[in-house]
This record gives sequence, structure tokens and C-alpha cells, in this order.
Amino acid sequence: MFDPTTSAGLGLLNEMSLVEMEERLEINKNREETVVNEKRQAIVTNRAKKQEQLAQRISNIQRIREAARDSNRSARVQQKQKETEDKIRENEGEQAERGGG
Repeated sequence: MFDPTTSAGLGLLNEMSLVEMEERLEINKNREETVVNEKRQAIVTNRAKKQEQLAQRISNIQRIREAARDSNRSARVQQKQKETEDKIRENEGEQAERGGG
């Protein structure tokens, strides 16, 4: 008659009963499932962190581009004002030469 709670009695080092083997198998399955779930959670967490970092980078790039655009715009305005002032001075100089000559 087979008793699943006893070992075969062969004197082997790792000898165990069928019930004990099934219990250890269940423990190992649970441990493996826990490890897999922890890895999945770590992956999800890392993915969320990367998404957040990417969003931050995009925000920084947009801010830098806006600042550069504003800076370039004001530099163009200043350049146009300078060119206009130079033309006015040039015209005044030409008029003075004509009038004085």
C-alpha cells in the first residue's frame, strides 16, 4: 500500500515523501512568481521614470527653444533699428555734404 507521507526509506540524502515534495514545489512556484512580479513591477517603475525624464527633457528643450526664439527676435529688432539709424545718419551726412558744398 502506498503512503504519500512517508519516504521510500532507501537512505538517500535528499529523500522525501511525495507530500513534502509537492509542498516544496508549491513553495518554489510561489517564490518564482514573487520574483517575476517584482521584476515586472521594477520594469513598470523604470518605464514610468523614463517617461517622466523624457517629459522633463522635452519641457526643457521647449523652454530653451522659446528663450532662443525670443532672444533672436529681439536681436533682429535691434539690428533693424541699428540699420535704420545708420541709414538716417548716412542720409543726414549726404544732405549736409550737398548743402555745404
